[in-house]
Amino acid sequence: QAAPRQEALRRAAPRWAAVARSPAAVLSQSETSASSSTNSSTNCSTVRFNVTLSEGRTGTFDAVVSPDLAPIGAERFTDLVQNEFFTDVAYFRVIEGFVAQFGISGDPVVSAEWSSAVLADDPVLSSNYRGTISFASAGEGTRTTQLFINLVDNTYLDAMGFAPFATISEA
Repeated sequence: QAAPRQEALRRAAPRWAAVARSPAAVLSQSETSASSSTNSSTNCSTVRFNVTLSEGRTGTFDAVVSPDLAPIGAERFTDLVQNEFFTDVAYFRVIEGFVAQFGISGDPVVSAEWSSAVLADDPVLSSNYRGTISFASAGEGTRTTQLFINLVDNTYLDAMGFAPFATISEA
């Protein structure tokens, strides 16, 4: 089921890729700028993100979360969204032709609360194709809140244990 979605995403040239390339981008999933919905037939949920760039431009993207791809990561992402963790979170690492990374809270108290909440690794059931989202890690058993969006096909990351749990679709 995930393969057709990933193939369609690989062929597309979505607007989110241009938005994600800016290191000055700030994500928001606040109540006024994000929505979350669940499709019971696919067990997928969708989270809308607004992105504000320093030049005053804005963009949106939807993260389609697929628990069947990486259930532990999908559950953590959902917990973070429900706790409004991604409100006013900046992309802190953007590497052209690689990834856009985010997931460090600008609030030191919130960041400290989640820093010790390490989650177990998911088996890699899907590939790190362009437009997929995976948790970043510093090795086995170190995932917490940092995520990255693959800006290109990074399939070699599969062997390193990075398990995609969501795909980006245009808003």
